[in-house]
Amino acid sequence: MNREALYTKEIKCPVCGKNFTSTRVRTSAIKVETRDSDFCVHYKGVNPMFYDIYVCPHCGYAALADRFDKIDVEGKKAVLQNTTPNWTSRDYGGERTLEQALECYKLALLCAQLKRDKPSELAALCLRIAWLYRFNQDEQGERRFLQAALDEYIAAYERQTDSNVNEMNLLYIIGELYRRLGDAAQAVQWFSRVVNHKDRENNPLLISMAREGWQSLKEKK
Repeated sequence: MNREALYTKEIKCPVCGKNFTSTRVRTSAIKVETRDSDFCVHYKGVNPMFYDIYVCPHCGYAALADRFDKIDVEGKKAVLQNTTPNWTSRDYGGERTLEQALECYKLALLCAQLKRDKPSELAALCLRIAWLYRFNQDEQGERRFLQAALDEYIAAYERQTDSNVNEMNLLYIIGELYRRLGDAAQAVQWFSRVVNHKDRENNPLLISMAREGWQSLKEKK
């Protein structure tokens, strides 16, 4: 293992109660190279996104590191009844390949669906899976999960009312995903909502990104 960039952390699984170790990336080793218009970050060297999912090797429960402990009794029951019986014990500790990172994220998405996470949380996982396919230059896989992310973000906009969801960010990412998926008319509608939002003066960067996305569509005509 690359000990200059990676370290191990001991985790207690909130589902089965057993301990395991997961690999994390040292902050000093994270070097951003570029950012895409849908917030996907490309890194020099090690990609910290590969290690953002904890996977319990004992029961198969998986989730983003900052949401790993956020599971209620019904969620635990759902994982134990639907994931654990089909789980073949495997350890995702150590260095992860892109393929292993994809497996971890898809498992986390399954667990998130089982514990009925909010649409915005499902959307974030789908979007990250799309990015992994992008890193692998798999356009078909990327588009499939961009569409899945879009569907969940729209559900979040229509049904989710908690204050943790930033409305302008939500409007922008919906417009951007429509743009990437080739629906110019819908993209323009959502970008216009960003540009005309009541809080636009507090979000100049987002306004600029929405205008750039809008302009790119005009240039294609």
